[in-house]
Parts: sequence; structure tokens; C-alpha cells
Amino acid sequence: LRVSSPHHGMLILAPYADDELLESWHEARTWLLFLGLTTLGACAATFVVVGRSLRPLAALDAALKRIQGGALAARLRGPAVPEIARLNLRFNDMAASLHQTTDENRRLTRALAEAQTRERQWLARELHDEMSPKLFKIRVDLHGATTQLGADGVGGSALARLDSARQLVVHLQQWVRRLLRDLYPLVLDELGLAAAARELVED
Repeated sequence: LRVSSPHHGMLILAPYADDELLESWHEARTWLLFLGLTTLGACAATFVVVGRSLRPLAALDAALKRIQGGALAARLRGPAVPEIARLNLRFNDMAASLHQTTDENRRLTRALAEAQTRERQWLARELHDEMSPKLFKIRVDLHGATTQLGADGVGGSALARLDSARQLVVHLQQWVRRLLRDLYPLVLDELGLAAAARELVED
């Protein structure tokens, strides 16, 4: 700027680039710090909100593991967003149905086992009360007939046939005993479980 006469010289206005750059850097740093803090806060808030929203899914996963482990009484309770609340409701319905079905299967299995036991008891008693005495009677009669024919001097061919029939009866008696033991050890009713177990171990 030239100063009018009387001439005293010249006024020069010049910018200092260092000051301008420093001022711009301070301003930019302030904005960057603000932006970083804002982003960090938004991330933290998102993490908290999403984590809280996903907490019911973690509970659902834990309940599924309990169901898998056999704890069929596991249920989901507590607040949740509507979508997850519907999932919880379906899970509770499924768990209740599975629990009821498992109980019904156990009841039917017990009933089937009891029916099989009754049938085995009935068959064992029939064999014991009907077949065993009749086989014993046949064996005694064959022995008596063999003894009588031998005393009367009857030929050896008839005696051999009678002895063969007697051996067959002995074999049938042994088979009936094995069948009775396999079907239903009658000693269970007569002497109890411990005696029956001892007899089976000895056999």
C-alpha cells in the first residue's frame, strides 16, 4: 500500500503460511477428534443394543443344548423382541410336546415290558404245571415198562426202543427246564431277585 505524499514509504501486508497451516491443522484435528469420539460412541451403543437384542438368542441356544442333554423340562421366559418372542413360544411348545411324547413312550415301553413279562409268566407256568409232570409220568412209565419187559424176558429190540424213548423224554425234560429258565425264572417269584441272579450265574 503506497502512502500518499508526503511520501513516508510503503505498507506491505503479507500472510504467514505457517500460521495458516497451523490454524487449519488445529481445526481439522478438533473435527477429527470429534468425529472419532462420535464414531466410537456409536459403535459402543450399537454393540450394547445388538448384544442386548441377541441375548434371547443365546438363551435359546442354551435351552436347545439342555434339551439335547435330556432336560426336557427346559423352557424360555423373559422379555424379548416380538420376532424372538415368537421363536421362544414355538420352542416352549416344541419342548412341551417332546416332553409329553417321551413320557408317553416311556409309559408304553413299561406297559409292553409288563405285558411281555405276564406272557412269559403264563407260558412258564403252563410248561411247569402241564408239560413237566406229563413228561415225568411218561419217563416213569417207560422205566416201569422196560423193567417189566426185562423181567419177562422180552427181546432186546423192544427194550432198546423203550430206552431210546426214555432218553428222548429225558432230553425233552432238560429242554423244558432250559426254556423255563430263559422264559421266566420261576425262582424270581419263589425266592426273589438275589437268589435268581445267583442261580443264573451258577448256570
